[in-house]
Amino acid sequence: MDKITDQIMAEAATRHNDKGTYSRALFLCNIDQILSLSAKGYSIKAIWRILHDRNSIQIGYGQFYNFFKKYQKSQEKYK
Repeated sequence: MDKITDQIMAEAATRHNDKGTYSRALFLCNIDQILSLSAKGYSIKAIWRILHDRNSIQIGYGQFYNFFKKYQKSQEKYK
């Protein structure tokens, strides 16, 4: 069985009109970039703004912020 990636999840969510899964999958497709920029000291809003302007993410800032905080919290559980 092929590995299910975030990109595959986004494509499947689009076909089934599942906006929540689509948004989360797009966020996770960009997580490496997001974490790298955050570690360099850029604000969450600045990161969202550049990704949104480049059409890498088509979600609002509030949802982006919530995804980021949930992701951080989930990573703390595994430390």
